Amino acid sequence: MQIAFSGTIRVLDPAATELKPLFTDLEARELILHGADFDLRLLHARYGFRPSHVFDTMLAARFLNFPKFGLSDLYEKFFGIVLEKKHQRADWCARPLSAELLEYAKKDVERLEELGDRLRDELALLGRVEWHREECDAVVAKTIRSAARPADPEAWRVKGSGSLARRELAFLKELAQARDRMARESDRALFRVFSAEDLIRLAKLAAADSESALRQFPRALPGAHLREFGAAIRNAQAAPPEQWPGPPEPGRRADPRLEKRVRELTARRDLVAAALQLEPSFLASRTAIARVAESRPRTEAELFESLESRWRSGALADVFLAE
Repeated sequence: MQIAFSGTIRVLDPAATELKPLFTDLEARELILHGADFDLRLLHARYGFRPSHVFDTMLAARFLNFPKFGLSDLYEKFFGIVLEKKHQRADWCARPLSAELLEYAKKDVERLEELGDRLRDELALLGRVEWHREECDAVVAKTIRSAARPADPEAWRVKGSGSLARRELAFLKELAQARDRMARESDRALFRVFSAEDLIRLAKLAAADSESALRQFPRALPGAHLREFGAAIRNAQAAPPEQWPGPPEPGRRADPRLEKRVRELTARRDLVAAALQLEPSFLASRTAIARVAESRPRTEAELFESLESRWRSGALADVFLAE
C-alpha cells in the first residue's frame, strides 16, 4: 500500500504491518485515489474500511472528457512523467519486493495530491465539482452495497464456458470452486493460481477421461493443484447427470417497442453528451437507458430512480422525460 501526504511517501506491506489503525484514522479524511472502486472493495473486504469521501482522479478526468484517463496518462499529460506500465503486471505477492518495484510504488502516488488539485481546478472551471462529488460518493456507497450482496452462485462460470457440454460444465464447476479455495488460502488473484483458459482445458480433459486428465495436462502441476483438482474431478465424476449444470439462463426476449424506445433515447443522450462534451456511455449506459425506456418516468424524481444519479437526471431530464 502506498500513501502520500504533504510531500511524505510511505510504502506499507499489509503482510507485515497491521494497517487497521491507519484506516481508522483515514476514515474521516478525504482520500485522493485513482479508480477508487477497485481499491475500496479490497479495503472494505479486508479492513471494513469506509472513507467519508474520496476524490477519484479517474472520474475527474472523465468529467473533463480527457480521451485517456489512466493514471499514467494523467501523469504524462500534467507532469511529463511516464510510469512504466510493465510494473502493473508484476507479481506483487512476491517477497521481498525489488527496489525497482518499490520505486514504482512511490512514483505511483508521488504527484497524486498535486494531480487532484489540478483536476479540481479544471472541474471548477466547468462547474462540475458537485457532479464529481456525487459520483465519488456513489462509488463509496456502491462499495458497501456490493459487500452486502450475497455471493453469486454462478460465479464459477468463466469466459469461454458457454461452448461446453453439460458434463464438461460439471467438471468446470468443481475445478473453478477448487481454484477459488486455493486463491483464498494463498491470498492470490484467481488468474495467478490457474487461468480460466486452463480451467476449461482441464475440464474438457476430465470429461473425456477423468482418470488421466491431470497426467494429460500440457504441463506439470504443483502438488496443491494436484490434490485440490484431483478431489474436484472425483466430485464431478460422482455427480449424477441430473445435477450437472446447464447453460446460463437465456436473457429475456427483447420487446420490439421497448428496443425502439431505447434507440430513440440513446440518440437523444448522444446529442446531450455532445453538447456537454462527455463520453455518451459515461453520461448514461445502455442499461440505464433501458430502465428509463421501461419505466417511462414523468418527473425528474422518477427519472432519478431509474438513473440513480442527480447530475445525470438533471442533465437528461429535458430529453428523457416521457411526453
